Amino acid sequence: MSAREWTLPLAFTRPLNLNDSPSISLGAMHARRKEVKAWREHAQGLALRAGIPRLDRFTAVLHYQPRDNRRRDTQNLHGALKPLVDGLVDAHVCIDDDTKHYSGTEPIIHDAKKGEPGRLWLVVIDLGTSTPHEGITLT
Repeated sequence: MSAREWTLPLAFTRPLNLNDSPSISLGAMHARRKEVKAWREHAQGLALRAGIPRLDRFTAVLHYQPRDNRRRDTQNLHGALKPLVDGLVDAHVCIDDDTKHYSGTEPIIHDAKKGEPGRLWLVVIDLGTSTPHEGITLT
């Protein structure tokens, strides 16, 4: 039996990036907080529209196809993944994003396609009632 999954196309063309941390000014911190809130609310709305039911355990894989093929590292994309997962919790996809209910994943960066803008999508995968130590393999 294969896992249930939902693909949520994101409206953003560039991810929130851990390297883009705001300066220490109060205005910059408020702007960043507002941006993170927008990502969180966007994921919540997408999950509700997709009709994702409450899941016992899940993972979410962030996919990014940039507009160009310069070097990037997946760790920086966790700045985008975290508010998206929080938005899924806000949509009641799961009770919490603690280790009992959510299994973290590494984002995936795809090759750019000439002439196309960047795009992002989130794949939510139902992990059923498995526990974090059952050696789940995602394909």
